[in-house]
Parts: sequence; structure tokens; C-alpha cells
Amino acid sequence: MKKEKILTIVGVILALFVIFHIGIAYNIAISSVLTPEIKNSIQIFNAAVTFTLAFFAYVSLFKRDEMLNSKLGRFTSGFIAVFFVQRAIVDIALNGFNPFLISTLLIISIIYFYLAIPSKRVEAI
Repeated sequence: MKKEKILTIVGVILALFVIFHIGIAYNIAISSVLTPEIKNSIQIFNAAVTFTLAFFAYVSLFKRDEMLNSKLGRFTSGFIAVFFVQRAIVDIALNGFNPFLISTLLIISIIYFYLAIPSKRVEAI
């Protein structure tokens, strides 16, 4: 499968994550078990993750050429991969091991590590 197609598929998955996090924001807001201080803190973190995922989805869907063919794009792919590894580690530390979630996060990470590898060899002058 071509890297452009892989990037599109994973971009759609990340866009779905954005929608999921918007839903989380609503659930946090209507929660009756969280104190207002905790709600505010969780909303801040959720908003930061939502915007980060939105950026990842945007560049994956609409900046595919730059993501695959520039040093900055490959660095961004590597950063996204590390982000998802970190997200998996934090989730395990805070919530224990959820096989489905951790597998999903690590698969996305592996895909972005793969996408960070240059497709063509460039010889040094």
C-alpha cells in the first residue's frame, strides 16, 4: 500500500479521535461526580489533546506530500509516533492495561514511525 493512502487512512482515524474527544468534553461538562475544579482541569487537558489531534489529522489528510517528502514532514511523523507511544505509557500508568486502547495507540505509532522513513534515498553531494 502506498504511503499516501496509509496517511489518508490514519488521518481519518485521527479525525474520528477528534470527534471522540469533543464528545468527552460534553461528558465532562455534564458529569455530576466531578468537582468543578477537577472538571476545569480535565477540560483543559482534553482541549489540548483535541487540538493536537486535530493538527495531526489535518496534516495527515491535507499535507500528505509535505509529510512524506520533506524533512519537516518526516520529523512531524516521528513526533506524532512518539506522542502516541507517550500516550500509551501514560494511559497504562494511570488506568492500567487496556489491550484494545494500547494496541490502537501503538499501531498508530508504528504507522507514523514507518511514514517518517524517507521513501527515496538522497545522496549527499
